[in-house]
Amino acid sequence: MARFLREVENLAHKSSVNLLDVKPQMPLSRDLRKQFTVEAEAEGDMPEIIMFLHQLNTSDCLLRSEKIALKRVQKEKPILRASILATKIVIP
Repeated sequence: MARFLREVENLAHKSSVNLLDVKPQMPLSRDLRKQFTVEAEAEGDMPEIIMFLHQLNTSDCLLRSEKIALKRVQKEKPILRASILATKIVIP
């Protein structure tokens, strides 16, 4: 789980996205794989958020964004708040 959280933080940093909150969920075991999940809140402008989601979904670590909700923080500024449910699959 620690490696997963570190990877999400690194991708956010590379994308210039500000992570506001990261909440790890209980891992799920299915068949021969384990699935880790985190709920993340992030802020940034649209290109930064898109870059973060792209890097998350194309990561070599089998990361995926399962659910995404975007909302504007303020009408005057182009800053968005993204709520993201991200998962990582581990096959031992």
